[in-house]
Order: sequence, then structure tokens, then C-alpha cells
Amino acid sequence: MSILNVLLRPDQLLVAVDTLAEDALSGAASAGAKLLLIPQHNLVLATRGSAQFFLRVYELALQASFPADFTMEQLGRELGLVIDQLWPAYERAVLEAGVARSVIGTELVS
Repeated sequence: MSILNVLLRPDQLLVAVDTLAEDALSGAASAGAKLLLIPQHNLVLATRGSAQFFLRVYELALQASFPADFTMEQLGRELGLVIDQLWPAYERAVLEAGVARSVIGTELVS
């Protein structure tokens, strides 16, 4: 079980997330980051659930954030569309690898 807590105040945003990642088939643990920065925009992307899916979404968000006219609002609009396109392929690949549907899922916060 992953933990993702967000405390939003007018002057501060606190994000706490565990960093335990686990191989769904073997159960082997690793210290995979589930909270990553998009530093050029002072933005945090955090997740609960699938670290592999999160890393792909993070990679795409990071690539999209390099243009000078990038905005958080743009990321918010486009992230949902990207996830809608990525998730079916991710789910199919995970199921083909023999992982039970009940153990896959993710929650993202930006």
C-alpha cells in the first residue's frame, strides 16, 4: 500500500509520499521515487500506485514543460488526455506479464 498525503495552504504546499516501489511479480522492493520535481516550473508531481506508469507520465510531463510558453494550466488540461491514451497500453502489458488486475492502479497529484 502506498501513501500520498497533500496539505494545501494559501502559502505552502506539503506533499508526503512513500518511496517504496515493489515488483508486482516477485515482491522485490526498491527505493523508487514517487515524488519528482519539474524544477523549471517549481512544480511537483507525486503518485500513489504504479511507479512504472508514474515514471512514464513524469517523463512526458518533463518533456512538455521545456517550452518557454508552458503553463501549469496547460499541463492540467493535457495530462488527463495523455493518461487516457497511456493507461490501456500499460494495463494490457501488465496483464500480459501475468500481474493480477487487482494490484494495478495509480493516483497522480500535480
